[in-house]
Amino acid sequence: MSSHIENEIQARIARVRAEAERKRQERAELAAARTAGLARRHAQRLRNQTHTSEEDAPVKIYRRHNCQARHTTWADLAACIWPAAAISGDGPYAVLACRTQAVALYTGSAQATARKRTSDRDGCTPGCIRRHQVVLLDPTTTQTSEETLMPALRTAVCPACRRERPARLVTTVVVSGAPYDVLRCPDAACELLWLARAERPRTAAA
Repeated sequence: MSSHIENEIQARIARVRAEAERKRQERAELAAARTAGLARRHAQRLRNQTHTSEEDAPVKIYRRHNCQARHTTWADLAACIWPAAAISGDGPYAVLACRTQAVALYTGSAQATARKRTSDRDGCTPGCIRRHQVVLLDPTTTQTSEETLMPALRTAVCPACRRERPARLVTTVVVSGAPYDVLRCPDAACELLWLARAERPRTAAA
């Protein structure tokens, strides 16, 4: 009689333990699924934020080029701005490769942004350093007089080389309401980009 009761007790204990183990495994599986789902949603949110920030970010506008002519095609304007680069495509949106070795033109910002993402992921050229950017070409402002002519080169001290040299004037940006020139070191081993307070345009004496 006592052995039968003991067997029943042991069987009941075994069933309780098995049920507890089953519930523990269910909780572990639910936690793993929840963690995986949160990770996927977080990754997607980051991707969406990255895409949104790229598309909504202000695009630099390039107006200055190396002559006083009004170019009739986007490719001609790009070739004048970047004479050493390989120009392809057509349109006002330019995707610049590392060190501006190549410039791809597109008619829309979405196409240009997609090309930049591809270059960021796969690289643009051998030795790519992932420095790509999308800029907008604007042919409306051209160099038409000596009074408003801004030089393509500006003498400045490169922060990396620590030497005074004729730096390439890339474009002008506004930071906290003040205009700054974006300068590029002409040394092929450096090619540093840095900001310097924009020089006031020289005007003819009265």
